[in-house]
Amino acid sequence: MAEFTVKQLRDFFHQKSRGDITRVMHRFAIRKAARLERFGKQNASSRLNVRSGRLRASISGSAMKDTRGNVVLQLQAGGRDKDVSYARIHEEGGTIRPVNAKFLTIPISDKLFTGAGVQRYKSVRDVPDPLTFAQSRKGQPLLLHEVTGEVFYILKKQVKIPRRPYLKPAVDRVSREIGRELPPIIGAEVRIG
Repeated sequence: MAEFTVKQLRDFFHQKSRGDITRVMHRFAIRKAARLERFGKQNASSRLNVRSGRLRASISGSAMKDTRGNVVLQLQAGGRDKDVSYARIHEEGGTIRPVNAKFLTIPISDKLFTGAGVQRYKSVRDVPDPLTFAQSRKGQPLLLHEVTGEVFYILKKQVKIPRRPYLKPAVDRVSREIGRELPPIIGAEVRIG
């Protein structure tokens, strides 16, 4: 049978207690990261006009350790996928301006969308119908179908997107949950350890 000094016994219980607390905290953080993701996706579905679901699918919650060993919960959207580059502008709002053109082309004709509301063509140049430039009575630049005169696109120099946060409310909700649930968990683990 091994003999322990009082200090060795104290260190043994301290180490065991720290390991148990670490495991409990790790499981807690993983559960909260999953809740972050779930609430972020729910908010995106209810606050944004969902067409393809790519933004919602790009939302991910994770629990990780930082360089100092602290557990950090992270919620992000968009990732590295260029098709979801609009994730940030919906969260924070802002102004969109054309980069390689004179105007932004805003599609308005039903013929330019699928039944799910997704654009059929990536660019105005891909539209098979002949289009012509015109202006409305108020001077608004338009692209019309050359034969029928139907308005296909409105042309704008810039578009302001309102702030419609879907990630921050999820973070706020989970932060409140953590504030309520964490102290009793730590207290129980310290008493047990």
